[in-house]
Amino acid sequence: MMAAQNHPLVYNIAQLAFGLNPKCALSGLTLDDEGVYGTAHIGIGTSIVLSGEATASMHFDAVMLKPTLEADGKVVLKDGEWLI
Repeated sequence: MMAAQNHPLVYNIAQLAFGLNPKCALSGLTLDDEGVYGTAHIGIGTSIVLSGEATASMHFDAVMLKPTLEADGKVVLKDGEWLI
């Protein structure tokens, strides 16, 4: 899908964020699911609407369930549970 756009900025990492809302439940709607506590999501492509500089022919969001995040060599999020 991205290669078919024939535009190099479709591979731009526009955002990386983590869900922090314990009252938000998975619904299958990306905009809702991005806020679910313990999730992470990545946005790829256009970032101009996020105060970035990339204008691509698309923007794609993907939500990850139970992610693990390491920062400065220390695991701070493991399987969707914050350790800090």
